Amino acid sequence: MIYRDAAGAPGALAAVGPEQVVTPAAGGEWIALPLATPVSLAPGTYWLGILTGDTSKATVHYVGGTPGAKVYIWDAYANGAGNPASVGTFDTGPMSIYAEYTR
Repeated sequence: MIYRDAAGAPGALAAVGPEQVVTPAAGGEWIALPLATPVSLAPGTYWLGILTGDTSKATVHYVGGTPGAKVYIWDAYANGAGNPASVGTFDTGPMSIYAEYTR
């Protein structure tokens, strides 16, 4: 998921990719999470998000422009990506997620 920045927090949903199932066998590997279709975004700050957890309760992680900034939002998996993002709890723990810019 890609969210637009809203005064330092995730705001409006800009893009979402298809569901990917990641098993423990993947270990600590990097996993590609492509978008369903290419998205064109204006220059600016965006938050990258992933929905993780089992299907009954999921955690949405948004990683934003501030190093180490994360927002946890507890939500049911079935709800999918909120638009706009729900209010969450900021955390500074480590997490690695990135987007690749292509033309």
